[in-house]
Parts: sequence; C-alpha cells; structure tokens
Amino acid sequence: MKLIPLGDLAPIAAAISDYRKALNSFDEIDTQDSSREIYSLLWKPIESFVDSKEVFVIPDGILHLLPFAALLDEQGQPLVNKLNSLTLLQHES
Repeated sequence: MKLIPLGDLAPIAAAISDYRKALNSFDEIDTQDSSREIYSLLWKPIESFVDSKEVFVIPDGILHLLPFAALLDEQGQPLVNKLNSLTLLQHES
C-alpha cells in the first residue's frame, strides 16, 4: 500500500466544482471536459505508482463528491475500464 500526497487541493477542488456544475446543467461536453481535467490533475500524477489493477481510494473533503470510476482519460475512456477493482473506503479520523 502506498500513500501518495497530491499537494495543493485548490486546483483539484475547482475542477470538481466545475464538474458538478456541468453535471447539474446536463452539459455533456463540459462534463467530459471537466472529467478529463480532474483525471489529469488527480489520477495522472499517481498513475505510475499504481502497479496493481486493484486500487483503494480513501477520499477526503471534496473528493467524497467525486465519482472516481467515471473519470475520463485523454482518450475518453473511464478510469474503471483500466482497473479490475476500484474500492472507495471511508476516511476515519
């Protein structure tokens, strides 16, 4: 198991906010663009550390609002298609 810090959350939080607005407005293009942006900010930096097809994520804060499995890569493929298992765990304080 690896804990990978992501650094400043502000750009990720802004992208998640944009994503949620696009979802709420039913704007498919903006939703896809926002999803790709989140993927590039959040998943792409850790992708090289993922040496397994089984991934556990412990989302904290605004990350609880994010459907990780639905994030789109540069080719428009959902993250869930790249993994055998994506499990979200609850953060315990």
